[in-house]
Amino acid sequence: MLACSGIRQNSERDGEPGGVSPRTLLHLNSGGFSYENTNLEFPPVKRDASINVCIFCLLVALAVLGRWLGARDEGLGIAPNFTPIAAVGLFAGYFFVRGAVALLVPLTALVISNFCLESYGSWLMMATVYGSFLVAPLLGRALRANRSMVKVVVAVVLPAVVFYLTTNLAQWIVDGQYARSMYSRDWSGLAACYSAGIPFFRWMFEGDLFFSAILFGAYSLAILGQPRRLVRQPLPVKRFR
Repeated sequence: MLACSGIRQNSERDGEPGGVSPRTLLHLNSGGFSYENTNLEFPPVKRDASINVCIFCLLVALAVLGRWLGARDEGLGIAPNFTPIAAVGLFAGYFFVRGAVALLVPLTALVISNFCLESYGSWLMMATVYGSFLVAPLLGRALRANRSMVKVVVAVVLPAVVFYLTTNLAQWIVDGQYARSMYSRDWSGLAACYSAGIPFFRWMFEGDLFFSAILFGAYSLAILGQPRRLVRQPLPVKRFR
């Protein structure tokens, strides 16, 4: 009776009253039996909503400021495409639980920063730029599920590659609509357009590496600086005879 009572108490503590928890193991031996609670699951982490709002605003502000400095401030020697917006999108995809919130970070930054920047001159170019920056949050979502060196490298490199391929193609298409186009309407003209975009690809790639290292590095330091959570430890093995 003592053994059954002890098992029942442990079962109720596991949240399953009236029966033996599947996380409780019974061990038979010659002198009696023992049991141990093997519940090593971490409790769900509920992040404060105010923290999410603050991080959202900080990421948007960083992306907006980076675009403005890269486009206007020549005194600092910042290259045009050396901006944090792709890195911000990547971190947002990794940090926020909801994918819609992560996608809103680069979109909000683009909308706000474009008020003080030159117009794209074409709806096709604008749609291409906005769409290319949505790749980073999606890659950040992939890092949440499973992190590996290959995935990290792909997540950092791919946004610049997608931006380079899509925006230069759009530029070549839009350029053909003008009477005095810069590029011819053949493969040589398309190749010339991509060739002219190589420096911008390099600047964007360098910016992605730099700002991704800062954001994820700061986040890792913040996590290490937090006190360790109290985790439910397995109950000691009890023996009943």
